[in-house]
Amino acid sequence: MEVALKDFSKLVPLAVALGVVGIALAWMLQRQMTLGTWLLAAFLLGHGLVHIMFVAPVPADPGTSATDYPFDISRTWLVTSGLIGAGTLKAFAVVLVGIVIVGYSLTALATVGLLVPVTWWSSLLIASTIASLALMVIAFAPMLALGIAIDIVLLLAAIAAVWAPTSAVAA
Repeated sequence: MEVALKDFSKLVPLAVALGVVGIALAWMLQRQMTLGTWLLAAFLLGHGLVHIMFVAPVPADPGTSATDYPFDISRTWLVTSGLIGAGTLKAFAVVLVGIVIVGYSLTALATVGLLVPVTWWSSLLIASTIASLALMVIAFAPMLALGIAIDIVLLLAAIAAVWAPTSAVAA
């Protein structure tokens, strides 16, 4: 329990900064500000791209536990409990990461109305977020809590339809 609290406390500054950015972004989106739309697109793209860490080579010294490097699929609870082999899970993770990256990239494009119809936005966001959540549950570590929180907020926002792009954003 103490290790988990220590890990969560490391996330507090980042969570506060993310909360401030989220509030500023929501404020801009409510006012139909172009900057807010582009920032949301950039955030969605970045959130998707960070998932590549689940399939990238593990750093030379990842530490001693999954909390030191939470993206190591070979240390996930499914592997350590013997429920699934590391190779099989890695292959599944590659598929999920591909879905997440492509999905969030298309969602970002739909956000600003480039190449992808804005009418696809909520469906793309929901599908990408569910794939992201699945990946983080599979690889669960306390340090992934912020990513899970981001996914929950995105999923709720898409389902509640609190905002959606209406047309192409001026460049």
